[in-house]
Amino acid sequence: MSTNRLLLALIVVALVLALPAQAQAQFLSDTFTEPTINTVLSSHSAETGGACWVEHGSYTDDLSVSEANDRLLASAGADFGLYYCSVVPADANYEVVGDIFVVSNAAAGYPGVVGRVDTAANTHYRVYYDQADGRWELYRFNAGVSTSGGTFSQSLTNSQTYALKLEMVSDVIKVYIDGVERIAWTDPSPITAAGRAGVLQYASSLQELTSVTATSLSGGGATPSHRLLLGCCEGSGLHLIAGVARQHRIVPQEPGDEDDAREDDTSDEFHDALLPGVGTSLTGGSMRRTR
Repeated sequence: MSTNRLLLALIVVALVLALPAQAQAQFLSDTFTEPTINTVLSSHSAETGGACWVEHGSYTDDLSVSEANDRLLASAGADFGLYYCSVVPADANYEVVGDIFVVSNAAAGYPGVVGRVDTAANTHYRVYYDQADGRWELYRFNAGVSTSGGTFSQSLTNSQTYALKLEMVSDVIKVYIDGVERIAWTDPSPITAAGRAGVLQYASSLQELTSVTATSLSGGGATPSHRLLLGCCEGSGLHLIAGVARQHRIVPQEPGDEDDAREDDTSDEFHDALLPGVGTSLTGGSMRRTR
């Protein structure tokens, strides 16, 4: 391969990889800010999602918002409190993130987040901190039957906040703590419905949720008809047209024929660039030899 063609290929790689990713859509955000003393969560409105909180029928403990410190509290019962936001995600690929403040690590509070919650059955994914065992635990519940997806041992420190993320993409379920992947599970019998996103907490309120967000991982917000003309290299037979949501192929052109560039829209998934005479192709931003 000549130096000029190699340079050209590298330029195209850089341009394709520089295309903006589709925006992710946040459909729930709540900092549990409440002026009224100990407001039951179902009477509280989130910043994004509004008055969306619903107590799940399979769980009996109430959760409430503390006006004193903007945290989620559990009642002094003997069961979990599980609430979901009624906003319907675009699909089943989304993440739920909760910030957990450690008042004390002396007793269990089991704070956590849930996803793909079935509103009519005890079916969902959950991840929470088990103080007694000193670890984060991931479970799938299917009609009340629990299956472990993995654990990660960690001792929590008083007066610190930990960011807990439950990520669900197809059958791959992951848990992140403070941005670091700690549990990854390919579920052999995954929950496929989008369900709802929500929160979970037990009777003790020594580890408390201070905020929760839920964000789609399938993209959204980009304009499908948007196009970006990246350039034409005279004498190289190369003309590149790229788009946000459609596939475009680089096609050979005669020098001076830039206005006649052909566009092949055949995919809604990725950009596929063919470099004529170079023997290299780009598919979804990766480069491979073709001959």
